[in-house]
Amino acid sequence: MSTEITINTRLGQIKGIQRSNALTKADLFSFQGIPYAAPPVGDLRFRPPQPHPGWDRILDATKEGGICAQMDGMLGLGLCGSDDCLYLNVYSPNMEPGANKAVMVFVHGGGFTFGHSSSLFYGPDLLLAKDVVLVTLNYRVNIFGFLNLGIEACPGNVGLKDMIAALQWVKDNISQFGGDPNIVTLFGESAGAASVHYLMMAPPAKGLFHRAILQSGTAIDSWAFHTTQESHNNGVVLAKALGCQSEEPGSVLEFLKNIPAQDLIKPMNQHVITKEKTRRSLVFPFVPSVEAAGSPEDRVVWDHPVSMMKQVTTQVPFLIGINSQEGLLLLKHTSKDLSQLIEDLSSDFERAVPVNMNADGAKEKLIASSIKQFFFGNRQINLETAIPYLELYSDLLFTLGHYETLSMFAQTSPGQAFAYLFPYDGELNVFKKMIMQGLELQLPGACHVDELGYLFYIEMAGILPEPGSSDEKVSDNMTTLWTNFAKTGKPVTESFHSWTPCSQKDSSYLNLDVTLSTKPGFVFPERYDFWKELYATYQPNFLKGNL
Repeated sequence: MSTEITINTRLGQIKGIQRSNALTKADLFSFQGIPYAAPPVGDLRFRPPQPHPGWDRILDATKEGGICAQMDGMLGLGLCGSDDCLYLNVYSPNMEPGANKAVMVFVHGGGFTFGHSSSLFYGPDLLLAKDVVLVTLNYRVNIFGFLNLGIEACPGNVGLKDMIAALQWVKDNISQFGGDPNIVTLFGESAGAASVHYLMMAPPAKGLFHRAILQSGTAIDSWAFHTTQESHNNGVVLAKALGCQSEEPGSVLEFLKNIPAQDLIKPMNQHVITKEKTRRSLVFPFVPSVEAAGSPEDRVVWDHPVSMMKQVTTQVPFLIGINSQEGLLLLKHTSKDLSQLIEDLSSDFERAVPVNMNADGAKEKLIASSIKQFFFGNRQINLETAIPYLELYSDLLFTLGHYETLSMFAQTSPGQAFAYLFPYDGELNVFKKMIMQGLELQLPGACHVDELGYLFYIEMAGILPEPGSSDEKVSDNMTTLWTNFAKTGKPVTESFHSWTPCSQKDSSYLNLDVTLSTKPGFVFPERYDFWKELYATYQPNFLKGNL
């Protein structure tokens, strides 16, 4: 049962609903599909977000807004969406004037290629049970959000700039929803976490959020960054495939502006993602890249993210962590099954050499041999050694970026980073259950995305934590830590106060399980020691916070 509620914002009146929290049955106020910028249609495609002019009538915010054109990888919608997609949702436990609740703004993942803020996947009920205001948002993805032609009319990273526009909307309006604009935590998962990392270093985002949480992703992960030239080349290749006769950036831009949105998505993988590009890493067609055009003060990404980290001292405390079996993600982002993926590695082990080793020839073979010996020893690489295979790819895709980000921030911004590992495997590990269907493989631990089931009500799965269960305890642990961090900057629970930030001299991490505990060093310490020694030999600046 729900009732309608109308409030004022700076852009006009909006109508939402008051309903019951699915977990606690307390009041929950929901406002969905609120535009935070002008629709980026027509000539505004590929341009930074522009202010919304507002509205005269009462805006219906009882249903979600449109999503960006994409091949949906969340809800099974297939090819869907349009340019008109800059909408956000606000969920509040208390609409009283002066409530001043801490605000949490969530950025979804999806490889910068798909994703949206649907409450079917990101339901607010678990977090709102902890008395915070939650904002979820759509931003432009794929070519619409990250095409960079190196010219002022197409500067790149407009998807990141969408997020900044949403944060500005929060600053201007969230007090009307019971939130405090001076206590804002920006958090994201996967590409959303990498986006949060970028915004932690972006001058245009300064002061718009005060704490951050990076779940399974950083800006320096191999899949999260392109050079200006890479982004430009991908745009030209796609335009040519669709019939463009020119490679001149202005002409390419005008051509791409006039192609229907969904028609830009259809040929993407066929023409932009080549077999050679995917040999070494998970690759997405358009991701954040260095901005070579526009005013320097407006640039979100002005250098390689590692170089940016050297130049920035963050004043934003943050949580940063990974799940224990991130590598299972590969089975979602490829048409191949696990046995085929393992065969690819067995026949070409050099593909496992990290991209940032910059190795080829004899050096590449030596590095590959060391990696093979550490992860597989003298065993055959087949389904019986699937676990070390997945551990290797967990490291290549996520763990190495986690290590280096912690190492660098420990130098430039000591006392700001709290590290964690999420290893729990329960009924709410929805992503893992989906991926593991049909696999005769016992694999303990948490897959990429799995922690979200303990933070959000995944309505499409229709399950909440069972009262009295281990799932409920893990969800309570996680939502309490996250929301207390959002409120006070201290990730604690009533009974657990020993999660300490990392420094150059003293690194530790939280094991986020049924029982909370801290452990010294980095996650997966044996693997950390191996990579540290390997990089010391072949790429000595890495894992010293000095790449």
